[in-house]
Amino acid sequence: MTVIFRRLNARFQREKSRFFMRNTTKLKAILQHYHADFSMEDQETFILTLFHKTDGSSQEFRGTAYTSLIGKAFSYCNKQQKAATTKPAKKD
Repeated sequence: MTVIFRRLNARFQREKSRFFMRNTTKLKAILQHYHADFSMEDQETFILTLFHKTDGSSQEFRGTAYTSLIGKAFSYCNKQQKAATTKPAKKD
């Protein structure tokens, strides 16, 4: 039983490193393509505004926790990068 647990735990640790990233790592990835502006409203709501470095587009994110804000921005950044690198299918 212990051997099975060790193997599962080892596999989980390997898999976990692929999906979980620290906020500083996510922020670094975001800042490679965007300028970021952080602010806070009166109700303690964080506002993160991203400005794309090349095309000037902007996107705003709001949240009560820094971690969720960085997660939303990182997800958005990944989606934009994936959309930019995906080429349309050739028409015959």
